[in-house]
Amino acid sequence: MNLESYCAGEPLEVGTETVLLIDNATVEDRWGVSRVLNVPIKDPHNPVLMPDRPWEDSVGQQNVIYDDEAGVFRMWYAGTDWNAWMHQFRFKDWQAERHGYPYFVCYAESLDGVHWDKPMLEGKPYGQYEKTNVVVTGQQKAQGVRVMWNPLGGVQQSRFLMTYKDNLAEGYGCLCLAYSDDGIHWREDPSNPAFIGLRDTWQNMVFDPVRERWLMFGRPVCTAGVGDVPGGPTEHNFKRRTAVMVGETPYDFGQPRVVMWPEEVDDPDIDHMVVSRVGSHFIGFVGMMGPPPHMAFHLHLAFSSDGLHWNMLPDRSVYLPHGGSDAFDSGSTSGAGGIVRMGNTDFIYYRGSRHGQAQGNRNNVSGIGRAQFLQDRFVAQMGAHTGGFLLTREMVVAAPELIVNTTVADGYNSDPATAIVPPEFAVEVLRFGESGAPSPVPGFTLADCTTQAVDLVEHKVTWKNKQDMAELVGRPVFLRFYLKNVGLYSLRFRDGGSG
Repeated sequence: MNLESYCAGEPLEVGTETVLLIDNATVEDRWGVSRVLNVPIKDPHNPVLMPDRPWEDSVGQQNVIYDDEAGVFRMWYAGTDWNAWMHQFRFKDWQAERHGYPYFVCYAESLDGVHWDKPMLEGKPYGQYEKTNVVVTGQQKAQGVRVMWNPLGGVQQSRFLMTYKDNLAEGYGCLCLAYSDDGIHWREDPSNPAFIGLRDTWQNMVFDPVRERWLMFGRPVCTAGVGDVPGGPTEHNFKRRTAVMVGETPYDFGQPRVVMWPEEVDDPDIDHMVVSRVGSHFIGFVGMMGPPPHMAFHLHLAFSSDGLHWNMLPDRSVYLPHGGSDAFDSGSTSGAGGIVRMGNTDFIYYRGSRHGQAQGNRNNVSGIGRAQFLQDRFVAQMGAHTGGFLLTREMVVAAPELIVNTTVADGYNSDPATAIVPPEFAVEVLRFGESGAPSPVPGFTLADCTTQAVDLVEHKVTWKNKQDMAELVGRPVFLRFYLKNVGLYSLRFRDGGSG
């Protein structure tokens, strides 16, 4: 989504990928429409994974992938050894071979994504234990783990790519890469470290297939505030921001540049942001940390069309609220580690705990929970009960069928006999004409639209005498939606008869 070229007169080339109608990267204008955050539903079995091995004092920084070839869910997560943590971070004693590793990567697998097995693996010792599920320790630690399907070729050919933060002997944080075919046996990249100078947080790397570049999200190395200055900031409100490094490969990242800091309405710290690419946008799961004395985490949603310019909804609605008083996540929710799609349902796995960070690490045991939502449903453009309109950016029709992801407002349904104010939905197509202004294309007007207002992830749009947009393929158009008590999440162009 190149806004500069778009404003110079070029329409968007969206192809057949999902177009999230979440911000002005894809929306030209709207009237009588407001954005509504879709809050995921937590799994009733939560927590789905807790620290229950002698080497696990706490767990978090989880990554889950469904391996269709093996028919299993695979999870890699960070285990924590608090004794080793004290030696390294409090006493600055960097002898992991003597005291253990403060963070290390553990492995678990599941057939249903809810009930997890931690296999005891041969050749994977930790401390006094000969068999464990610890698969990577790093030289000093393996923190901020992220696992993805490996898009690299050549000598690094493998199924899985892992990134993690290690420390050099001098204590400098560095980015390391590792590769695996089975998710259990990992080989370090011979070029490690790929980058030196990382700060303490959950580093996560994302590939941008549109621009063919890598983005690494973490913390900046240079900030406006400095500590130990009379009247100045404390360490709790000037170090934690989100920065990004850009590189053509994972081996040539530039310096981290800040792309998000706390606004006036935000909690004082952005502890981390874990990023996934979904169709036209990057989606960021933001761990905001509140002020002392509790320093509780709240999970928010951010979005960007290019990975560099980020926004959140202005009301700062919490994306994944804390659980009830007796829940494992009653004090904090954070660290949603990517999206797992099964059919038309998306799952996220997140870290929860009963306390905020200030309650002390040893007494704040965290676990991993799961939540779900329907495919691509992050933020809805919701039409008012009196009706509203949304106009997309001008975009090239890439395939005959227009598919939309819509919902009906709470308290209403698509049966006019029982709805208080019946929901209404219609789409019309506009093109530039001789007048110099866009006008509706005959046969594709709001009055011609025959599509019903329904709650469906994939809903094909039709008109009275037009079953698709085949005659407009390859041409630039605007799409104008009429929405009454209907929420619109996304659209895409689809080849006829495909799923």
